[in-house]
Amino acid sequence: GSVFLVAGTTVGAGILAIPAVTQEAGFLASAVTCVFCWTYMVVTGLLVAEVNVNTMCELGSGSVSLVSMAKRTLGTAGVRTVCFSYLFIHYALLVAYVARSSEILTNSLGIPLLESATLFSLAFGGLCYFGSQRVIGAVNGFLVFSIIASFTVLVVS
Repeated sequence: GSVFLVAGTTVGAGILAIPAVTQEAGFLASAVTCVFCWTYMVVTGLLVAEVNVNTMCELGSGSVSLVSMAKRTLGTAGVRTVCFSYLFIHYALLVAYVARSSEILTNSLGIPLLESATLFSLAFGGLCYFGSQRVIGAVNGFLVFSIIASFTVLVVS
């Protein structure tokens, strides 16, 4: 389940969207933007991994909360930085997915952009709020497979 979440985020937004959006700026600007985004994601992932590994080590020797372990490992400023980075990444992904999906719905169904953004947000927000982990995992797996299949078709053609 979690593999599909990571793969879906990486394949959907990282690999396909950033180069497509930055292509008009030219190769150098696109490459610099992609490297910057990659660096940002790696640093954020390493910070979260460090807190998780240290927490697992501490939990083996006694009970300690994740927040207190994170503060000991990174300090208060580090914890705030990790939280901000995590929220920023997912907010940016949310905006990108809603914007692009509503544009696709507008072109496909001929409805105004605001209504298509609302429709997309209600459909997938409702799925996340009311759906079980099994249903969400199945839908996410299907969407990741669809992205990989469409990318493969694009590369082959």
